[in-house]
Amino acid sequence: MIINYEDLYQLVNKVVDQFTQSESCKDELSFSIHANTSCEVKNKNNGKKLVLMLGRFGDEYKVGFALYQPDSYGAYAQPEWIEDIFNYNFDETFMTTLMTEHLFEREASGTRW
Repeated sequence: MIINYEDLYQLVNKVVDQFTQSESCKDELSFSIHANTSCEVKNKNNGKKLVLMLGRFGDEYKVGFALYQPDSYGAYAQPEWIEDIFNYNFDETFMTTLMTEHLFEREASGTRW
């Protein structure tokens, strides 16, 4: 369960490492932490990125995430979508699914990774 930013960074970085060490992953991924404490996973091949942050609402914690896709000039104007999930539901499986479904290009024969 994610209860602080260090938990979030460790989990996201672990999943990114699993992808990059996989022989089937054909894309270059990067993980970075922003000055505002949010973190980012970027697919350097297609420019898509996920920005993740932790939020507290009363006694509840949520992990928020947004998908950004670059425009034809490579800039990021606004996120394609923004969503959040309770911290107790954000785990390696969820992060793997999030990356698989949104950071990679789909090919006719399946996913590219």
